[in-house]
Amino acid sequence: MNDNIVRDKFPAYLKSTGQAPDYYRVLDAEAYDFLIKKLSEKVTLLKNEKANKNKIVPALILADVFEVSFALAAKLGIPPEALGELAGEERAEKGGYEENWIMRNLPEMKRDEK
Repeated sequence: MNDNIVRDKFPAYLKSTGQAPDYYRVLDAEAYDFLIKKLSEKVTLLKNEKANKNKIVPALILADVFEVSFALAAKLGIPPEALGELAGEERAEKGGYEENWIMRNLPEMKRDEK
């Protein structure tokens, strides 16, 4: 089975182009698994675009990752604003990833210690 979660307006778009998409809706619990699959697909696409000189394609993929992350958060009951705030708090407390630090033999830590 090759079922994939798609953006909300995609079935209507396909209909507007004369296509007859075969689609259905699932409950949040099942959608969560489809969203994890979508996130994995987008990360794979991003890896494959690394050598692409065109910055638009990776930017679009990252925009999809952003949207999938918000959808996953919503399935967990986390509003998009709260996710953004949490990301800001994490950045303020622990920093971002701009300095490219790589740690060998990362010690096992609890989530709240990282």
